[in-house]
Amino acid sequence: MSLLLELPAELLLRITEYSAFGSYKSLSLANSRLHKFLEPVLFTCLKVTNRKEDEDILKTVIENYGRHVVKLDFDLHLLPDLDDGGSLNENESTQDDEVKVSQPNCLTHLAKEVLSGQLCHNVSDIKFTVIAADNFDGTDWDEGGTIYMHAEPETADDVFEEEQNASWRGTMNEAYQVLATREGTKTLKLCEVVPRGCSTFYTQAWRDFLHNIKDFNIELWGSDNGAGWHSNTQPGYDDFILKMNQFFFGHLNSVERVTFIADDQNPIGMEPNFHHSPTPIRNDALPKLKHLAMENFFVDPALANLIKSHSQQLQSLTLKNCYGSPDISTAHPYTWAEFFRTIRDTKPILHTLIITNDRAPLTREEEFWRGNAEDKTAKFQPRNQEDFRTLGIRERLSDDPKLRVWPYVYLDDKYGMVFHDEDENVRAFEAGTDQREFEALMEVAEENWKTRERV
Repeated sequence: MSLLLELPAELLLRITEYSAFGSYKSLSLANSRLHKFLEPVLFTCLKVTNRKEDEDILKTVIENYGRHVVKLDFDLHLLPDLDDGGSLNENESTQDDEVKVSQPNCLTHLAKEVLSGQLCHNVSDIKFTVIAADNFDGTDWDEGGTIYMHAEPETADDVFEEEQNASWRGTMNEAYQVLATREGTKTLKLCEVVPRGCSTFYTQAWRDFLHNIKDFNIELWGSDNGAGWHSNTQPGYDDFILKMNQFFFGHLNSVERVTFIADDQNPIGMEPNFHHSPTPIRNDALPKLKHLAMENFFVDPALANLIKSHSQQLQSLTLKNCYGSPDISTAHPYTWAEFFRTIRDTKPILHTLIITNDRAPLTREEEFWRGNAEDKTAKFQPRNQEDFRTLGIRERLSDDPKLRVWPYVYLDDKYGMVFHDEDENVRAFEAGTDQREFEALMEVAEENWKTRERV
């Protein structure tokens, strides 16, 4: 330990850069001198909540180490409104129920000061997560909770009225309103975004706040009602997604990096087909976009046109768990091949293309096996001998790591559930058009990378 303390400060800091957080956290406990030295590394990120019981400890941490904080991880906890002190059955109430009743929806004074930048004013990187009690499940929530929380579309007047009537809606709006007053934010990650409007989203202050963001990440909340019906069956869900350009993307005039993650059971795209919400980013939005990542989307004409409109500035494209669906519309079938070809025809400057999928089953048995498997990367083991056609595809995939099955899915007409189209997966693989167009686009990206390296 004495030898470690004798190291130059610069070298000790370099050591922490290559160490796990737990390692230098333990090191900081060795003595007070090391703890003092490692403070700027240990306290770069602070987790803050709106819960009253967290306020005292947070106040102490901020007083001692707030000057070091450059990243803020804010959790907004929301509770359903309980009538007359609670609609819980007195005979069945639990300690957790009592906590819910005793904690009204609100922002603590400390949470407001941190979120607005009055405290921890060096923060430029913010993660803002909405955490609803029981994930909006339960009859105490609006309209019975779950997907019915966003059953109907809302106008701006409807939103304002709901914020006056439901304390969780008012608190959610207040949190965004306070956040919008913060200056200097460059990285913003909004997690579990509730598909309901906020009055703040209609304000100039919110638009000005988004204008300066350089790196924007948004993850949309979605669910089912416990009996199979998904969020995408509700008009209010579709309405919110349609307004996301108005609420978010249309004001990100400085952003260079965007990550958009839809709910994995409610993929976005291929609108106006039944239960399909539109890809909401307008082609004229994001004028400085360089890096785009999308997750749980359909590759559709709208997404292709977005990329096409930014082809001379977009440097990297990452797609995770995205799908084609050629049989979804007889008027305009759309394949992976058409998507890739549309991008390639623009002669893009794209130099990085990453596309990954957790599932692309060849049989219905494989689809359900992968859906329930703990290890999503484990090799599928069929219970019975597969047909020669399927076995032949698996052999080709094993022999050539560059080959892949390009996934096609459809949404159930009644429930909005995601089902893989195994027959189309097989047919498309055998046709090979998707693979050829992907490789052609990859060649363009690789050549662009080489050109970039030579400059």
